[in-house]
Amino acid sequence: MKKLLFSLFLPVLTTSISANAQTALPDLSKYQCYKIDMVGLHISEEDAFYGRGFPHVFAQPSTASKKKGTAIGIVYVKWPLVTVNGFVKILRGTNQDGWVAETTVVPLRKADGSVGGCTLSWREPGRIQFHLEPGTAVRY
Repeated sequence: MKKLLFSLFLPVLTTSISANAQTALPDLSKYQCYKIDMVGLHISEEDAFYGRGFPHVFAQPSTASKKKGTAIGIVYVKWPLVTVNGFVKILRGTNQDGWVAETTVVPLRKADGSVGGCTLSWREPGRIQFHLEPGTAVRY
């Protein structure tokens, strides 16, 4: 009986794994690194340590939509910036779209003052990592 159940379940499992493996990952060159505006949000070092005061990530560009979590640290915004109803579109580090209030994030700056200074890459399927370019500071 166990062998029969396993033989019935195996094709479903392998189909599911294959479908997930073939899912196209977004082109990360179409995203830019921003950071949470801790000064503007009045987030103290203590608040940051305990994860307090950080902005919510929403499923849609509205506070009435489902909350997907909290944005902390570096945020990957769609570039050029996509703004709807005062929210910017982001890609979360786990390859999920979301929206944060535009007033809660600010761009990273290179040493020359221009926007940018961050390169994104896929660490493993569905996980994003960032690398700061020399001279880019993430000061809060």
